[in-house]
Amino acid sequence: MSILVKRINSVYETTALKNKEVELHNLKKIFKLNIVILIFIFLVLFFYLIEINQVITFGLRINELEKSKNNLQKINKELEIEKIKLESLSNAQNQILTLGFVKVDNLEYLRPMAGLTLTRK
Repeated sequence: MSILVKRINSVYETTALKNKEVELHNLKKIFKLNIVILIFIFLVLFFYLIEINQVITFGLRINELEKSKNNLQKINKELEIEKIKLESLSNAQNQILTLGFVKVDNLEYLRPMAGLTLTRK
């Protein structure tokens, strides 16, 4: 009977050892899987941060361009007002007086002479 008990104990120990090896192997697989998942999560977060950075950079650039656009629109309005002032009738009359032009009293038009033509030599 002791041989049978020894044999059972031996089988039990062998089975327990194999079960522990299988458990250890499974734990190693789970550990490797967890590492792969963590690496994947870090990569996703890294690319997410890169994208967020680009979005923020483009947003800031858009704000700068909008400010520049508004500034240019303001300058354009000021130039249009200046143009209207320079083209106004009162400004033209002031320029006439400044340049010393005089009003025309008697206006005579030249009458074409019948039968005369000009030719080139």
